[in-house]
Amino acid sequence: MKLVNAKYNLIIEFKENMTPVLIIENPKAMEDIISNIWAQVNGQDGDFILSSEKEIRIEKQMDCIINPFAIDFNSKKIINSLYSRLSKIANTYVVEKNDINVRSVELIDKILL
Repeated sequence: MKLVNAKYNLIIEFKENMTPVLIIENPKAMEDIISNIWAQVNGQDGDFILSSEKEIRIEKQMDCIINPFAIDFNSKKIINSLYSRLSKIANTYVVEKNDINVRSVELIDKILL
């Protein structure tokens, strides 16, 4: 996945298990880049293009965290993303889930008898 900005000739490539680092020394450029990303994350137009084979809407895939101490963990976007990831992981444990279901039914039967 790539994040591209023609105005600043930026191409930021996202690879699994790697964190890209962008160092911006010009305060005006930094303000412009952050405000641009912020606007696009909130559904407005901007200068950045996010792509993976084809263009992706930034507000669907990105979040802009300016202050990590002010993250709202009750945010619908964060919760949905977490549930989606947990669901994908849970689907790899089919045998274990079936075992839990069988044991639960057996326990309920014992309680009811």
